[in-house]
Amino acid sequence: RQARGKWIPNWEDPYVIKEILPRNSYRLIDTNGVELADHINVLYLKKFYT
Repeated sequence: RQARGKWIPNWEDPYVIKEILPRNSYRLIDTNGVELADHINVLYLKKFYT
């Protein structure tokens, strides 16, 4: 059974910044080195602490 409504996680796994793009956008890769298809605006990123 999948989480629904307010029980859906707000954040996904940590990502690494691969490239900084114009207009406050970033190209990200996951911890396995797989690049995300789209670039992400800085407004939707959150700093991850280990």
